Amino acid sequence: MTPTRSRIKVWLRGGLLLLLGLAGLARAASGLPEAGRESGQPAEIAIIIDDMGRQLAAGRRVLALPGPVACAFLPHAPHTDSLARAAHVRAREVLLHLPMQAMDSRRLDAGGLKLDMTQQAFLSTLEDNLGRVPHVQGVNNHMGSLLTRHPGHMLWLMQALREQGVFFVDSRTSRHTIARQIAREQAVPSIERDVFLDDDASLGRSPQAVRTADTAGAATGQRGGHRPSACQHPAGAGGGPATAGRAGRAPGSGVTSGRTTVCEGFPMATVLIPLAQGCEELEAVTLIDLLRRAGIEVITAGLDEQPVKASRGTVLVPDTTLDAVKDRDFDMIVLPGGLPGADHLDADARLREMLQRHAGADRYVAAICAAPKVLASAGLLDYRKATSFPGVLDGAGVTGLDYQTGAVVQDGRIVTSRGPGTAMDFALTLIELLAGQAKRIEVEGPLQRPHVA
Repeated sequence: MTPTRSRIKVWLRGGLLLLLGLAGLARAASGLPEAGRESGQPAEIAIIIDDMGRQLAAGRRVLALPGPVACAFLPHAPHTDSLARAAHVRAREVLLHLPMQAMDSRRLDAGGLKLDMTQQAFLSTLEDNLGRVPHVQGVNNHMGSLLTRHPGHMLWLMQALREQGVFFVDSRTSRHTIARQIAREQAVPSIERDVFLDDDASLGRSPQAVRTADTAGAATGQRGGHRPSACQHPAGAGGGPATAGRAGRAPGSGVTSGRTTVCEGFPMATVLIPLAQGCEELEAVTLIDLLRRAGIEVITAGLDEQPVKASRGTVLVPDTTLDAVKDRDFDMIVLPGGLPGADHLDADARLREMLQRHAGADRYVAAICAAPKVLASAGLLDYRKATSFPGVLDGAGVTGLDYQTGAVVQDGRIVTSRGPGTAMDFALTLIELLAGQAKRIEVEGPLQRPHVA
């Protein structure tokens, strides 16, 4: 069990969930004077959860959090419509998490605003994005380290937001951003992110947000990824009861009043990786390692209680057993290949039921090398594009299979890959699906792969 997951479980078991002095975004962006709070008044901290809409289960966990946590939705994410409507019903502030071109412009989410767009194309894309997020009240930028430094494009944006009557939160993905400056000039209610709560290193930043709020009267924290831990604080961990005594809970809506410290972020996805005797260790370890580097909660489960001896003799010790997690819902189930490992997975009725249930609930199911045969047996590759180790799907009885030879093939929520040599591309693709393009870039860069080094 990883330290992060252990901490999260301890906090949840203890019921010590503290959303640090939440302030609503709309009120904080309302343009009230940026003075410190009156003596004796509690500090205010607003928390934004970013990248919402990618995973249904993770999004529901965020909506279940107490307090007025703001939710920022990607416009083209598959669950944005339903989760944004649910957020509105729960009195959450709903934001459009607007993709914007970054300095590293290799990847941009659907609906992204780019530097080479004409004004007409820019505004048309923006209007379409706003229309995809029901009950939208505000906008914050997703990436955008390039676009937010260009005054002309920010002028187009702020003029449009003023007409729509929505506020703007500058995620400050670059110190050169002029987005909020232009927002002020155009009389758009606005605020900027003070603290970015991302992954393990940022768990200690909640006290930082409180200190900022104590000084200025309020604070805004931003969290990237579907990770409730950013909004949790364990007693005795540097910000428990003492913190609660200083940072008050601001009623209702309005991150945008006075000087609110804004924390942005996103809920953590959970991934199940079943491990069977004879699995391909290169694939299994690559998947576990890279997904955890991305801050994704990975749970490995053996088919029984025994350590797993992989195909090359490496001994792997799973976190738990399949029996212990078979009734749980995950954002993704990923099957490593290898023989006879894939055969053992294929013969397991518990796993087959889980795969069918998750696919039926529109959750991701992924497999590499010999493991796509398990998806085929479960009826999940019929009339699908898919790939596998050569020959694995021959004679598998898949109806209407469109076999591909690419390294990684995605068809809806089904993702397949070729073999050990494509394991890293496979894992990075899964990171992008679960945590976004920016997270993939963040994980991929330090790996020193030849095409990105």
